Amino acid sequence: MVIIEITNVEEILSAKIGSFAAKIVQALADDEGKVEEVLIKELQANFQERGIKANLFSVTGLDMLGNGRLEVNVNVRSANMMS
Repeated sequence: MVIIEITNVEEILSAKIGSFAAKIVQALADDEGKVEEVLIKELQANFQERGIKANLFSVTGLDMLGNGRLEVNVNVRSANMMS
């Protein structure tokens, strides 16, 4: 299992749409979910090209505590089943 924590969502949005617009979007929408959606689409395309079958999930409720510890309270935001 691989877990990827995106730690610079605001920077990604600022680079793509500008800092002012990013602040407005941040106030109105789920930025993390949108970034994850784009990342999942890219991973799916890459995996399909290589014949990799995987299930990709965007979830809420995970907190990285440091020192290799993960607190889990999972709510599935979306699921993309490839296998």
